[in-house]
Amino acid sequence: MQLHNIKQILDKFLSQKTTGPDIILCSNPLLKCVFLEKLVHHTNHGVIYLDFDMLYSGYVNSGIFDLPANVLVRRPNLSDWRAEITSIIQTTSAHEYMIIIDSLNGMMTSFGHKRLTLHSIMLMSSLGVNVNTRVIIAAITKKTTDSWKIPGGHTNLPNNMYTLDIADNSAKLTKAT
Repeated sequence: MQLHNIKQILDKFLSQKTTGPDIILCSNPLLKCVFLEKLVHHTNHGVIYLDFDMLYSGYVNSGIFDLPANVLVRRPNLSDWRAEITSIIQTTSAHEYMIIIDSLNGMMTSFGHKRLTLHSIMLMSSLGVNVNTRVIIAAITKKTTDSWKIPGGHTNLPNNMYTLDIADNSAKLTKAT
């Protein structure tokens, strides 16, 4: 799929039924941010945008990106994470939402270790599944021959997780098996 067909890419990505988090893999931070900006404008549901790398909120604050009324941007850190995740879970387990975690790299850096990051993602995913809350994780990566390299080590993707691999002029949707 060519990125100039962004509506088609978004429709296909969002039409996939999932029971866990989805991940957007991209080696270009600007391309990732532009794709996520298009994604938040493409949904009618509430969006909680967890901006750990602060790129998206920087573009919003500078006026480069418009912030839709249905999007709440949060910039959590480790010291306020317990209150933040409690609020997110209360909101997204009652009504259909989209939670965007931008980025996995920034979240792991903010929290200092992988375990809290992964447990938080799985908790948000599992508690919102009954109301179709969707968790979408963006990550800056490099692809090796057989896996994705995320800073901090290779990452094996769980079964049934959809990945959207975004390159400079194409996007590929796959399901981890």
